[in-house]
Amino acid sequence: MLENVYMVQPDYSASLVFSGSVLAWTIAYLSIVYYGFADRTYGMPMPALAANLSWEAIWAFVIKPFSNIGHVLTIPWLCVDLIIAMQCMLYGGNDATEPFLRKYYRWLFLAAVAIAFPIMYWSFKEFNDWYAEFTAAGDSLLISVLFIGLLIRRGGVSGQSMVIAVSKWLGTFLAWIATSLTVNTTPAHLWPSSPWAFVTETVRHTAYPLTPLINFLYAVTFVTDILYIVMLRQRLRECGIPLWRRT
Repeated sequence: MLENVYMVQPDYSASLVFSGSVLAWTIAYLSIVYYGFADRTYGMPMPALAANLSWEAIWAFVIKPFSNIGHVLTIPWLCVDLIIAMQCMLYGGNDATEPFLRKYYRWLFLAAVAIAFPIMYWSFKEFNDWYAEFTAAGDSLLISVLFIGLLIRRGGVSGQSMVIAVSKWLGTFLAWIATSLTVNTTPAHLWPSSPWAFVTETVRHTAYPLTPLINFLYAVTFVTDILYIVMLRQRLRECGIPLWRRT
């Protein structure tokens, strides 16, 4: 178990924004499932899915399980990700171009999960990541980079949509805002005094759960998600597909 040496009192503003992050990511997950079945493919790249499943399982049931609402809300995410994993097992081989990958895709996916789980668990332990900030920020960056790779490799928009792209961008952005509010507000002052004060205090913060590394990971993820949205928008237009309504 992790030692709770960094515990900060949660406040209303951070909890409210975090709820928005949960909602946005839930929309992204459900949309991935929907378009996965619609296109008979999987919508999350295999390495990202393996890391995501590991993070959610550990955060929900291993690291201080049920100690706060964040742990509990991770359980529905895990359930939806299991459906995405099923789609990966069903359709992943068909999406592979190399004969070896096509033949052994299911075994490779299981191997990816087996590798990702201990890496994620030891990351929690060695970083003493009580708020799952290092692990979540790293996982989010991995997902964002691999979504761009998926778009490039497929050459089309199978399993992808603008709803997924914008929802996952918003979910990660709101998670960063929630973390920032956690360290920059108090029960007596639930909101920052000004947007400029919020930005400067966030950027200058050096202690966990908002270190320079965490800020940097979120910043790179933000830019990568915007790039993916731009690239997907262009690809949808090239394919003659409406941006917000796929058939």
